[in-house]
Amino acid sequence: MLTNFEIDKLAEALKKDELLNIKQIAEKLGLTENAIRTRCSRGQIPHHKKHGNLYFSENEITAYYLKD
Repeated sequence: MLTNFEIDKLAEALKKDELLNIKQIAEKLGLTENAIRTRCSRGQIPHHKKHGNLYFSENEITAYYLKD
């Protein structure tokens, strides 16, 4: 069970989440936009799609790459 301090820290971190577009996430990960699109289509990277555009939560990307 989380302590109140840990819950407060987690809530603070979640408030700082940033939504990134494909160009921004490609630069951040050091990949091309095509590589990002390919990984999204294969389900290899968490993303959100709206009106044909891909968006990425910085917190989701960080958690995804830090798991295991």
